[in-house]
Amino acid sequence: MDSESSRSFERMAPEDALMFRSDGDPGSRSTMLGMYVLDDCPDWSRVVDTFERTSRLVPRLRQRVGRPAVLLSSPYWVQDDHFDLTYHVRHLKLSGEANLRDLLDFAQLFASSPLDRSRPLWEATLVEGLDGSTAGGRAALLLKSSHSIADGVTAMKMAMSMLTAGPDTLPGPMPPPPATATVARRDLSRDAARELSTGAYLRSGATYWRTARLAMGAALRPVATGRTVLSTVRGGAHVVGSVTKSLVLDRPQPSPVLRERGYRRRLSVIEVPLADLRRAARMAGGSLNDAYLAGVVGGLRRYHDKLGSPVDAVSIAVPVALRGEDAAASGNNFGAALVTAPVNEVDPIARIGKIHDLVLARRHEPSVNVLHWVAPMGARLPDSIVQAVTSQVTRHDIQASSIPGLAAPVHFAGSQVVRFYPFGPAPRVAAMTVMIPYAAVCAIGVNVDLAAVQEPALFEACLEDSFAELIAVGRAG
Repeated sequence: MDSESSRSFERMAPEDALMFRSDGDPGSRSTMLGMYVLDDCPDWSRVVDTFERTSRLVPRLRQRVGRPAVLLSSPYWVQDDHFDLTYHVRHLKLSGEANLRDLLDFAQLFASSPLDRSRPLWEATLVEGLDGSTAGGRAALLLKSSHSIADGVTAMKMAMSMLTAGPDTLPGPMPPPPATATVARRDLSRDAARELSTGAYLRSGATYWRTARLAMGAALRPVATGRTVLSTVRGGAHVVGSVTKSLVLDRPQPSPVLRERGYRRRLSVIEVPLADLRRAARMAGGSLNDAYLAGVVGGLRRYHDKLGSPVDAVSIAVPVALRGEDAAASGNNFGAALVTAPVNEVDPIARIGKIHDLVLARRHEPSVNVLHWVAPMGARLPDSIVQAVTSQVTRHDIQASSIPGLAAPVHFAGSQVVRFYPFGPAPRVAAMTVMIPYAAVCAIGVNVDLAAVQEPALFEACLEDSFAELIAVGRAG
């Protein structure tokens, strides 16, 4: 293989490959969506120029997924020598004067449509025709991507490549396009076979199927499988014990009103003044993220009470960033702290304090890094097995994530971003919430599974009431 060809593909990191393999199941699809509301509709040629520039600065945006014809092999990132920007960047106008709800309904359809897996895994649509009721916005940029490209923190860093501080900030000369070379499937297969021959991972078909059976067993019978692993892995007692404790023993019973799972989704947004939410957090000795989680948990309490099914606790997965200063510019590097959230705590300040202690304790559990341990195996299993395991393991009720935001307003293609709403996937969970501080506002994107949240308007109202309570506490404090 010549050196030019070798630079045209790279093996997927195990965590990224695991995300890619799970995307084949609509219920576990990991599509992320960013919705940038703009004060005015930018010039289309400038939009195209911005994405052309960004795609040259961020290599992953011009790479597709290649799959070798070798059993047990990981997928590869391959330079797309047929990259077509006009496919990835689109422009439309909503009929009439569209409001925020109209935009959210369109965004939900846009996010739910699967990405073309033969192309780079992202799409963008500029939407104009807003009525100005959304913080004065007249247009919006919708940007969706597969979680296999990046986690939320990395996606935000990648987004900075297309944003500027001012409307007339000069981005500099157009960088050259990345060098490409045609990569045949046999090139990937040859590289995969060479890697397997080193014995770095799984050495034989027998080990492969034994590992697959173990993965399914862990999903269906976690306690029994944990004991089996514990008896065969020396020095792994604290690891298996932590995973079993977090995933099984400490997990509350599933919520009686959030049990069902389906494929239909609904998006909504909540806006919270940053200063008030931060003040409420400080009153409880917690962080901004603790106050955000307390708002979500307070909304869950109200929702269960309104439906006549009060509960003491629900299981919430809180992503934890694991990257260091030298982290890659793309890809996934996060863990998950599984928290038994105190839904029965009525006092918002006490709730923040309890959540602070729970999250802090979970962050130091070995189980928080379980994705890093299972990814090398999962990256090599067939998609069907990965999807089956994922559907069994993901049994928590809610996922709640937060992303470091921006203190000052930014611009896209000359138009000011007046609001930035982030939406994460809802992979086999009742709801996914994501918060990002932008300027003076904490924007929270809510993505619910309509089979689980059968009263979505009530659910949204309960979340809004809970955060309104925190705002009032913050202002009073």
